[in-house]
Amino acid sequence: MKEWNVATTKIDKETYTKLLNYCKMEKITPSFFLRSLIEKGLLKIIPTNKAGINNIEYRKKEDSFSWNIEFDDGEKIEISENIPSSFFVNLKESIDSALSLRNLYTGKKKKQSVSVPTSLNKLRWKNVR
Repeated sequence: MKEWNVATTKIDKETYTKLLNYCKMEKITPSFFLRSLIEKGLLKIIPTNKAGINNIEYRKKEDSFSWNIEFDDGEKIEISENIPSSFFVNLKESIDSALSLRNLYTGKKKKQSVSVPTSLNKLRWKNVR
């Protein structure tokens, strides 16, 4: 049997009215709505000690993208859906710019080069040949 606990919050009257109207329209209780938001939100923010890959899929019908993480253990979580292409164009430009700055900082000039971990800097390079 599941054990339940109560979590409360204060919201202004206008927000509360919107919550009630939304729940009435969707034919759900405010408790169900809030519980589902909390559970879904916690899945995205609780750190996991899991490995996986990003998977971005193009959806032709909607002309949009979905973004998922596929974990090595087979679990799959959705980060977001119906993302417009402009978001990824902007994200790619931002990532390229940040990586370019990092490459300049680390002195990376060759595509296949990788950064040397800080812990290896403690080695005596003169003795390594």
